[in-house]
Amino acid sequence: MTQLDPKVEAVNKTLEAQRHAGATEAFFRSETQDVFGGVLYTVVWKSAKDPDQLFENLVFDDGKRLHHFNNASEATRFLSQRQPRNPFIALVRELLTVGGAPAVIAIAITITICWLSLAPSPNGKGIPEILGHALTTILGFYFGSKVTGKTGSSHESSTGGASHNSSHASN
Repeated sequence: MTQLDPKVEAVNKTLEAQRHAGATEAFFRSETQDVFGGVLYTVVWKSAKDPDQLFENLVFDDGKRLHHFNNASEATRFLSQRQPRNPFIALVRELLTVGGAPAVIAIAITITICWLSLAPSPNGKGIPEILGHALTTILGFYFGSKVTGKTGSSHESSTGGASHNSSHASN
């Protein structure tokens, strides 16, 4: 069995997916290599219902099968769920997110305190008090910002931020 050119397969997949919308013809427009370990094809098609208008669809080839998308929003949702093939890149990407750096700092301090509590102290004082306070502050800030970020934004959007500002204005 001969395998078709991936561009032809992308066009056929689009025609098949848009048959219900009256797709009469489709043609390949562009190709983007190395998108989350695959190839993203842009396919344009015409409908018998509106032959003067062109419609654009996206087809993603992950090497195993073709995934058809009616618009860029669908493709973005799908591709955002894919993981990069290189675990190092995934780790760096996670660390560069907003919560990544505080998490690494919190873990490093927690490991340090655990090590200090298990290791015999030469001066017999145990864990320095400042490290205990630092750990409490960092963990409180890290987990508190996660909760505040979720509830604070919904409160502001529901009140428009006006009630918070007006209470300070009356003082």
